[in-house]
Amino acid sequence: IVLASTLACSVLGGSVCSDCVSFGAVWPPPCFDTGLALIGNNIKTVATESAQECQESCQALLECEVWSWKNEQENQDENQKEGNLVVLADKKKCFLKSGLKGTKRTSMEGWISGPKKCRVFG
Repeated sequence: IVLASTLACSVLGGSVCSDCVSFGAVWPPPCFDTGLALIGNNIKTVATESAQECQESCQALLECEVWSWKNEQENQDENQKEGNLVVLADKKKCFLKSGLKGTKRTSMEGWISGPKKCRVFG
């Protein structure tokens, strides 16, 4: 099995890597695409405070190759107006994925996606 993280490509600083799992992101790191959600291929969901922590969670999981991070918090004021008793829930979620192939790329505000590792070649 050839994993996306083992692909080799040459990337100059500030260029776009079209042969790697780059999501069209500009390199060097961070190699994240803001406003992009990857749908499908979920293997684990974890709570993280940042996209950087999400990438680190992916690096710690052998089968993870790509990830999507959702940066949203539930609006407590809105729930209070409707009479709902709700504790402010942290909705910053990191979706770890087995690969890019087979995922649906969707433009969505509040999402950031990226590869397991940012590649920098000099």
